[in-house]
Amino acid sequence: MSITEIKRLSLLALVVLALAACQQEAPADQGQDEEESSRTSVQAEEPRRDSVSANHRTTATLQAVHDARVPSRAEGLVRELRVEEGDAVKAGEVLAVLDDRRRRLEVEQRRADLSSLEQDYKRQQQLLQDQLVSSDSVEKLGFQVEAQRAALSLAEVELEETRIKAPVDGVVSERHIRMGDNVNPGDVLFRVTDTRNLEAEVHVPERLMSRLAVDQLVEIRSDASPDRVHSGRIARISPVVDTDSGTVRATVRVEDSSGLLRPGAFARVRILYDTRDDALMVPRQALQFENGRASLFVVEDGVAKRRQVETGLSEEGWVEITDGLSGDEPVITLGHATLRDGARVRINGGQESSKRLAETGRG
Repeated sequence: MSITEIKRLSLLALVVLALAACQQEAPADQGQDEEESSRTSVQAEEPRRDSVSANHRTTATLQAVHDARVPSRAEGLVRELRVEEGDAVKAGEVLAVLDDRRRRLEVEQRRADLSSLEQDYKRQQQLLQDQLVSSDSVEKLGFQVEAQRAALSLAEVELEETRIKAPVDGVVSERHIRMGDNVNPGDVLFRVTDTRNLEAEVHVPERLMSRLAVDQLVEIRSDASPDRVHSGRIARISPVVDTDSGTVRATVRVEDSSGLLRPGAFARVRILYDTRDDALMVPRQALQFENGRASLFVVEDGVAKRRQVETGLSEEGWVEITDGLSGDEPVITLGHATLRDGARVRINGGQESSKRLAETGRG
């Protein structure tokens, strides 16, 4: 046999051996593929520990605690305007001044008259000591002095009323006058609104009346800052149930100094009346209900296990589990509608919260 023939036989033998090896390995790989394809694809998520509160949600319109309309107490022309809408003011700050020339002259006249009467009264008292005048005339003059003092005080008040002042701290939200306008007593000239101290009236069902209390925590959201939660507390609770609506009126005082909330704004109010810390929470979509009982599937070594559970409070798509779950197992959130207990599963996508969750699903 030649060297060429020997080489050909050797090459043929190697090909035969390679084919045999492939035939031996094929069943093992095929078995793994079949096992993997037989798993049910699911999505899963780990439970979390968080605080949860029982709450009542409602809506309300925010109102300023102090919202004052400023009327004129005097008649006259507007001589000065010292503020505009949007200006921040303090209580007692002058907003406008009316023409006060006539009232100033009247005050000066009253002071002069009072000074003359007081001097005359002192002389008459001296004469009375010398028994040169009667006590009745001196007493009558004393009454005139007191009357003149009262008249001077009244004139000073009328003069002061020409200075229109802010009754509360706040912002000038309305101005109804212009320079040169003639105003009369009772005319509303300004509106001053305290935009920092806000409150809202909410109506709570009668069945929750026993769960309300003064100083109870409240969360407030507004369209102006939808992603921000503002804090508040119940300030007052009406003792009367509205017979038409079957609700109780509660006044919520806003405890937020950010300035993002404004009077008149629409607010979403959440009254918290039962808070539990470190509660075991699962996504709502993980739960199944049958005959009033709740259950869910957990993943153990790549196998779906059904668990009967007891539920508690719920909040924003999460539900508290009070019994039946340790919290260490990922729960199936999608793909469990037709899943049977003990089925092998493969975690596919979803919102795995850790690398361990994915590894558990692969089994």
